[in-house]
Amino acid sequence: MSLITTPFDAQSTASEVIDGVRLDGKRAVITGATSGIGLHTALALVRAGADVTLAVRDLTAGERAAALIRESAAGQTPTDGDLAGAAGPARPADTADAAEDGVLAGAAGPARPADTADAAEDGVLAGAAGLARRADAADAASAAARVAATAQAGASSAAGAAPTSDLSDGPARVGSRAGLAGGGPGQVRVAYLDLGDRASIDAFAGSWTGPLDILVNNAGIMALPELTLTPEGWERQFAINHLGHAALTLGLQRALAAAPGARVVTVSSSAHLMSPVDFDDIHFARRPYERWTAYAQSKTAMILFTRALAKRWAADGITVNALHPGYIMTNLQRHLDDAQLRFVGATDDEGKPLEVPPGWKTQQQGAATSVLLAASPLVEGVTGRYFEDCAEAAPQLEPTTGGSGIAPYAIDETLADRLYDETLRLLSTEPPARSR
Repeated sequence: MSLITTPFDAQSTASEVIDGVRLDGKRAVITGATSGIGLHTALALVRAGADVTLAVRDLTAGERAAALIRESAAGQTPTDGDLAGAAGPARPADTADAAEDGVLAGAAGPARPADTADAAEDGVLAGAAGLARRADAADAASAAARVAATAQAGASSAAGAAPTSDLSDGPARVGSRAGLAGGGPGQVRVAYLDLGDRASIDAFAGSWTGPLDILVNNAGIMALPELTLTPEGWERQFAINHLGHAALTLGLQRALAAAPGARVVTVSSSAHLMSPVDFDDIHFARRPYERWTAYAQSKTAMILFTRALAKRWAADGITVNALHPGYIMTNLQRHLDDAQLRFVGATDDEGKPLEVPPGWKTQQQGAATSVLLAASPLVEGVTGRYFEDCAEAAPQLEPTTGGSGIAPYAIDETLADRLYDETLRLLSTEPPARSR
């Protein structure tokens, strides 16, 4: 099977990928869309005419993001700085339950001040190019920084908010259809969703009415410093990154099946190259907890689930794909000490932060692959694949930390089936009945 390529690459932006594409009348849900690549993904889809619901845990940050998208959708392509403040001022990041934004824990050292959005949806940590330049480094921070350099998390803003299904544009239920002006920007709404709370997920999915054309599973958390379990006894990164999105996707299956050619896009990470899913001890009941191993296996699970759903939902006309967005500068770097920042290439020789380090991407570039899979006719009908840099990733027989491509264990059909079954068992969910 040949790998899928497109005219776009690592330098392409979300605006370039969607140029000329119209999504009038289509409806999308994006998790973790208050900043970073989630925000840029939402803006690109709204500009193309889609009606987008921002599924967020922090409704205040969500409303700020929605207002910014509405304002920006009619103007010129914004820079990353233009969209940086949507999630509001940064909060302390030293508690495991502080955020869904993938910035809950750094590799080492105290939290650094952040002057951008408090949610780093695009996650990111460090560029492979930075690692290559520093392969001989031997300081104590290097091991943690190497791990950090491979990780990428879709992220959402945090902070608790009162659950509600009310949308920013009025009393309509989540997902209710509204008219879109042909050729103009679509509408943007905000709805409450806590991926760590099954009741919240069920409420969101249950209140959705009508078809759903695009679901972008973008939110996530990353590298919790200590083993943190949910009330169900699940390791929290696995619970939020994989199980939360799996429950949401399964809950929206009927809505997706009702839309012709619906697309599910899951933001995974090259961090999956660090670890397969340990089916014998997913939740670290027996093995020592290691933050990056936990993060990596959650990202592997997301890819395996993508493959499992692609096979099972093909008859419904739903395509399901996963991706690695690349390495992108965000306030996530506030969790790295000075030595680690130098090691991963985030600062210059004088210790000053680089806006876009060599080998990294802007947030618009980081959103490009998500937008490609969500909207481009170039990948119409493509399903069960894993993309990076706007092209299908090549299998890597010997996955390496900081590398590219996809690990053999992430595309193993037997493991995908096992992960699917285990996911349903943990969620106590029967496979959803086909709508057609």
